Amino acid sequence: MRFGFLLTLAAVAGAILYRVRLVRGFGPPRAAITDDMVRRIEEEGRVEMDEPLDIEMIKEEEARFWDDQPWEETEEW
Repeated sequence: MRFGFLLTLAAVAGAILYRVRLVRGFGPPRAAITDDMVRRIEEEGRVEMDEPLDIEMIKEEEARFWDDQPWEETEEW
């Protein structure tokens, strides 16, 4: 009974430490806006926070990912 309690306590402590490290790993949020962004807002009335997606680069990375995956032959019955 005591071993089960200690094991549960260790699991909870591990989960808490994992969560703390995970949150710290991402770091603080990025700065909201820069001076350049403020100037664009003044000139254009809006600003894009994220750059548009490069679809070609995404396709290349996806193809490279699937090419690098080890494929196991299926067993035939």
